[in-house]
Amino acid sequence: MIPNQQHREAKTPLKPVYSFNKPKEPVLLHQGEIGGLGATERQGVVRLEFTPEPGLRWSVGPLDDEWFTDPGKVDLSIEKQGRSWTISGAHRVSNDGWIGQCEYVEPEAELDHLLVHWMNLPAILGNAVLTNGRRLWAGRWQGDVEGWRITLDSRSDLTELLKESRSDHLYVLTHVMEIRRVNDEAFSVEAAKALLEQLRVGLSFAFGRWVSPVLPIGYAPDGKVSWESWVSPICDPASKGPGSAWLYYYSTQDFHAYLCSLVQAFACDGEQGILRFQMVSAVQTNSVGFVEQRVLSAFTALENIEWVNLVLGGHVRRRDYRGLTGEDRLRRVLELGAIPFALDGLELPALQEFAARESLSDGPAALVRFRNGLVHPKSPREQIYHVAGLSRDAWFLSRHYLTLLVLHSMGYRGKFCRQMPPFGWFSDTEPVPWA
Repeated sequence: MIPNQQHREAKTPLKPVYSFNKPKEPVLLHQGEIGGLGATERQGVVRLEFTPEPGLRWSVGPLDDEWFTDPGKVDLSIEKQGRSWTISGAHRVSNDGWIGQCEYVEPEAELDHLLVHWMNLPAILGNAVLTNGRRLWAGRWQGDVEGWRITLDSRSDLTELLKESRSDHLYVLTHVMEIRRVNDEAFSVEAAKALLEQLRVGLSFAFGRWVSPVLPIGYAPDGKVSWESWVSPICDPASKGPGSAWLYYYSTQDFHAYLCSLVQAFACDGEQGILRFQMVSAVQTNSVGFVEQRVLSAFTALENIEWVNLVLGGHVRRRDYRGLTGEDRLRRVLELGAIPFALDGLELPALQEFAARESLSDGPAALVRFRNGLVHPKSPREQIYHVAGLSRDAWFLSRHYLTLLVLHSMGYRGKFCRQMPPFGWFSDTEPVPWA
């Protein structure tokens, strides 16, 4: 496309309700009177702060001796654009503290659309060009996802910001998203909350670290604010590169296919318990403690998948399931997804060496043997620590199996990036085995 065509077809980016912040710069949510701190209201602020980690904070000017208390709970009240908020918070000293969550919602509110800011998303490639009058960037992704029309716009300086992420503990607002129904029908606040939670967990799973929607604002058909929510987010620092992402976020088609599978799978998951648990466990395999803890976190989800897919899925009777060994169960669910389980010595040399020493036939056998050696060692001098790199290889393989099994359960049929050595280019994607 030639430059003039790009300028003509470029879109104006969505305007965030709360402006994109600079690194370490707090986002001001309220400035004015705050009640609940004594006989009279005080001048103060409520902010979303990012150091040392993200959280909602409140503070007021110095208080008189009439209201000084030990740290504990406090009920605050504010007026924001004609709306009365009651906020349950906590205080460290008498004039500042933190807030877990709070919201304003109109009775029986129905929403026309929703604007929500996102924290620490990667540079997702858009399928439309944006312009702010000074530059062009492929910053808008828009698609219809199971009855929802989702528009996701990145900030214009996102690439430059992410370059700082390796040298800085970076938390920053990276995107703004608009959500509405494809048929323009109104939707409930509960439906909005459910979708945001699905996107929070699902995108964190896709990118291998916690990302978070923050500061959602829901608008009624008349354009007035009917719902707004403030929550201290769970979020990992931003990453310059792909990190532990299995989803190639420069593929607009795979991103769309994944979102459709995600929302559809959650809709079929009842109370969203099983799939959510599996995805949360998968994210934890990238971030929890030492390598051994990551393997155990993966196995918790793998055993859940084995029970759900084999027993609840009708492939194995309950009494027969109890007679299967751990490696048999894992092998069976991998077979259902056509997921290969032969060990490759070039990919996992330490695990291959361990399997040869223990006369183990394949990946499931070696992985289960390693896990059992961690949890139920046969002797104080367990052999799993006698092979250099074994814990690392077990982590790679358990994470790989878990990622593919979750995607298979969701019905995802796009491409993925292998999180296994030898690591190549991020763009080296391949179809899922069952596609």
